[in-house]
Amino acid sequence: MASLALGSLIVYFGFRVYTYASQSIGILNVFFGLLLLFAEGHAILQSFGFLTSIIRLGKPNANRYRRVKLDTKNLPDVTVLVPARNEPLGVLEATFICLFSLDYPKKDIYFLDGSDPKFQEKNGELAQKYNIHHFVPEQKVFSPQMKFLRITF
Repeated sequence: MASLALGSLIVYFGFRVYTYASQSIGILNVFFGLLLLFAEGHAILQSFGFLTSIIRLGKPNANRYRRVKLDTKNLPDVTVLVPARNEPLGVLEATFICLFSLDYPKKDIYFLDGSDPKFQEKNGELAQKYNIHHFVPEQKVFSPQMKFLRITF
């Protein structure tokens, strides 16, 4: 079906070029005629790209998604840091599930919890459920107050 559409576009474009070239018209008509021919040529090029994509996707390619066996002895250690502050448990759990299901043997996952104390206990239980290291900072992160800003300026 796509090749039929492409063939008809080519025939149409050839007819348009022939009829355009056989007429004697003013300069304004020539300008707009060339502009329309350019647009139609662009549409034909786009349809060629579409057709090649369809043909390429239609061919079975057994090696496209072939899994490669990795030598686990030479893989580097990977550490994944998950910073969060007052995130809903559903969002954290979805993140932890994705990270936990990564197929990589040498990974460490750290959850950096900057949440308020009322969230930290539930976050810790969730991190423990997925074997993720839960890190809670001992002190609050510095945030300048108005008094500090007055002193520094």
